[in-house]
Amino acid sequence: MNQWFQYRSNLRSQNTRGSAVDQVLFQGLTRACSIGEVGVTTSCNEPGCALCHVLRCDFVDGHHRKVGYWGRGIYTTTASNKADHFANNTSSQSRCGVVLLHKVLVGKRAELGYKDTNLRQPPIGYNSVDALTSDQGGVVKYSEVIVYRDDAILPWIMIVYNI
Repeated sequence: MNQWFQYRSNLRSQNTRGSAVDQVLFQGLTRACSIGEVGVTTSCNEPGCALCHVLRCDFVDGHHRKVGYWGRGIYTTTASNKADHFANNTSSQSRCGVVLLHKVLVGKRAELGYKDTNLRQPPIGYNSVDALTSDQGGVVKYSEVIVYRDDAILPWIMIVYNI
């Protein structure tokens, strides 16, 4: 968590326009345990449980990263329904969905309307990628914000809902 605050401080010191450097965004992840179910409040150590890896701020193994339209990054969205689409339960017995709200350090965003699956970092001079939606001339229906640094994302709230 200290790394997130340090990175936020660095972004704020570079921010000459006075715009916000952070944003609250949703993320849906694979859940391989029962965290969030009634009475289950402890994260698991299952290798396939990306949700618990992220809740422990364990970003080393890459469970939170995926290769998408904008390369290998941490994909978040302003749209809860899009996060729900990626919130997979590997346990067929679960009747709950889980998405996370993160505090994301977006900094200076590169607005991209085209796919670039080779990205491993934002374009030079930027801190994140803001994928333009189809009504903005882009290729996605709902917003996506991609960061490429582990210290740019801080799990904040876990939302549990009936499915």
